[in-house]
Amino acid sequence: MGQRRQRRQLRLCARLLLLSALPLTVFVVRTAARGLLGGSRDPQPSGVVDFPAVEGREWRAKDVYVTGEGTFVSFCNMNIADYQSEPWKTPMDQMLAVASNCRSRTHTRKYSLADLMAHQQRNPERYLSPSGFIHHETRCGSTLVANMIAHIPTALMVSESLVPYKALQLKASGELRVSEVRALFRALCFTQHHHDRCFFKLPGGTMLSQFQEVFPDTPWVFLFREPLDVVVSNMRGAWGKKELLYSEAASGQLIEKASKKAIAPCLRMPLPDGVTRDDAPEMRCAGGLDKICRDAMAAARARPDLALVLDYKNLPEAVTEYLWPVHFRQGPARTERDLPYMEEAGRAYSKHNDLPYMEEASHAYSKTMKRDKADFALGADADLKEKQLTDAIRREEQLTEAMRDAVETSTITGSYEELLAMQRWTKDGGLKPPVQ
Repeated sequence: MGQRRQRRQLRLCARLLLLSALPLTVFVVRTAARGLLGGSRDPQPSGVVDFPAVEGREWRAKDVYVTGEGTFVSFCNMNIADYQSEPWKTPMDQMLAVASNCRSRTHTRKYSLADLMAHQQRNPERYLSPSGFIHHETRCGSTLVANMIAHIPTALMVSESLVPYKALQLKASGELRVSEVRALFRALCFTQHHHDRCFFKLPGGTMLSQFQEVFPDTPWVFLFREPLDVVVSNMRGAWGKKELLYSEAASGQLIEKASKKAIAPCLRMPLPDGVTRDDAPEMRCAGGLDKICRDAMAAARARPDLALVLDYKNLPEAVTEYLWPVHFRQGPARTERDLPYMEEAGRAYSKHNDLPYMEEASHAYSKTMKRDKADFALGADADLKEKQLTDAIRREEQLTEAMRDAVETSTITGSYEELLAMQRWTKDGGLKPPVQ
C-alpha cells in the first residue's frame, strides 16, 4: 500500500510539472512559428526579397540598423492611397505608420541591405530616385508644402521619415558608403503602382550639406519665416504645450490615451558658436534656428542652380507658380494636371492643436490625427488663418520678453533679412535673379 501511494504521488507530481511547463512550451512554439512564417522581427533568408503587391499600399523603408551580421532594412506596407487622399490627416511618416498598422507582421518585412541593393539592380523601374527635397527652419509651412505635393496621385511624398538621417549618420561614422545611402533613399521611394516621382520633406534644415554630397544634382528648397514667429511657434505653440498620444479603438477612431510635455524642435538643434546648453531656452532656440538659416544660405550660395529659399509669406502660391513647375522641373503640362490637387491641399491647414481660434481659422486637422470626417472640411481662407494664428498666438498671447530679447540679441534677424534678399521668387514681385 505504501509503495502504491508513493507511485501515485510521483505520477501526480509529474502531471503538475507538465502543466506548469505548458505555458512556456506554447510560448516557445508560437515564437518559433512566427519566425518560420517570415515575421517582421527576423530578416528574410539571404537572396530573397519579396514585396507582395497590395492595392492602395506601397512598401516603404521604415528603419535601418547595423548588427554584427550586416546592415538591415525594415519595411512597412504603407496605406498610401488614404494618405494621398487626405495627407493633412497623417502628414508625417510616423503617423502614417500608425494608421497603416505597421506593427502587424502582415504589413512588415526585413531584408539585408545587400539583398535589397541586388533587388534594386534587378528592378530599377520600381525604385524612384528623389526628385526634390524640402528643408526648413521648422514651423514655417513645410507641412503645407508637403501636403500639396502628397495630394498629387502620381507623386510620392516621404514626410519626416527618420531613415534619411540615420543613413547619413551611418555614412558619417564610416558604416555606409554613398551608394548604400542612395539605395536607402530609393527604398523609401519603392512603388508597385502608378507613382513616377518621389519627394522628401525632412525634419528640419540640419545636415543639408550632407544631403548635397549624396545627391549633388537634386533640387531643394529651404523654407523660412520671420524670427519672432518661428521662436514663438517653437516655444509656445503646439510643441510647447503638450504632445497628445493616441490609441485606436475597435471602431477605427483614434482616442487620446495620454499626454506628455513635448520638447520644442529648436531646442534639439545644433548650437552656433557663443551659445551653450547652459543658456536660457529662448537663447538656445534663437541660436539653433540662426545656425540652420546660415547653413542653408551657405549651401544655397554653393549651388544656386539647385537651391531655392522661400519665405512663409509666399505660400501657397509659390508652390504652384514656381516651386513645382520650375524649380522641381515638373513643367507646364504636368503642373496644369496637378494643379487641382495642390490647390485643394493648399486650402487645408496642415496643423492644429485644438485651440478655438485655430478651429475657427481652419477645420482641417493633421497633427492631432483627428479621424472623424464630420469634423473635417476644406475651404479655410489663407488670409484669415494668417491673421488668426499670427495675431492671436504670437503678438497678443504667446510672445514673452525673453523671446523678444533672444531674437534681438542673436543674429537671426540678420539671417532672415539675408534670406529675404536671396529669394528668387516672391508673391508680390514674381521672378527675379537670385542673389549670389
